[in-house]
Amino acid sequence: GAVPVSQSQTLDAMLKAVGADAELHLVAGAGHGFSTPATAWPDAEKAMFGFLVKHGIGK
Repeated sequence: GAVPVSQSQTLDAMLKAVGADAELHLVAGAGHGFSTPATAWPDAEKAMFGFLVKHGIGK
């Protein structure tokens, strides 16, 4: 099943509380992982790849 949004928000807050560079992007209509509908992928991919590039992973 999907991870509850509240659990993701709690993890994001906890990571930030200890100084981690965490980002939480909630994408309307997106599921969890590969269950995400095709219409939500552009926003989800932009957030995911943007974070990776910011941290020197990929280009």
